[in-house]
Amino acid sequence: MNYIITESQSKILQRELKRSIEEIGFWKTKKRFKLTMGQMDNLLSGGHFPELDCENKYDVIWSLFTNRLVDSSYETENYKIVLAPDSMSGTIEFKCIDLKRGDKIYGYATPYWEGECKLPLEVTWYSYRTDGEDSWEEDEIDSSDFLESENLDIKFNSFSEIKDWFNTEYMEILSEYCYSAFNYVRYL
Repeated sequence: MNYIITESQSKILQRELKRSIEEIGFWKTKKRFKLTMGQMDNLLSGGHFPELDCENKYDVIWSLFTNRLVDSSYETENYKIVLAPDSMSGTIEFKCIDLKRGDKIYGYATPYWEGECKLPLEVTWYSYRTDGEDSWEEDEIDSSDFLESENLDIKFNSFSEIKDWFNTEYMEILSEYCYSAFNYVRYL
């Protein structure tokens, strides 16, 4: 069913959405108003976009990711990165495959995890072929040994900007982390 909203109704709705997000958060506002991300983006872009704290930024990214509104794979000259949600913990898991050597690392990289204005990056498994064999070896990595964190002090002006950031800058950060993580796990 389509609804037509007048300009004055649109301004009232923008004000109410912004106020609601600031008071009760993104998730509860999205449920209360029963709007899609696209609808919220159209209504709140630009000067109407609320100031999001890091917990709400996490909720927005998690919603974009689990609703498949952002990329779940990325490929560079050296790596293929595949992302998957871990719904039990609310985290984003990654698998990074070295395209030249074929070995893989697995880990977590969840922007704004637990409402922190950071991107914690950790590798948990390393998978590689043994020389001359068709079998794979897997080593569990103590994540406390190789944990990095990127500060995410980013102000967004729309949900589209968050989506663009995820598809570009987040994936680039993850690719750079893969480079350093492979250099670490290969020489354990």
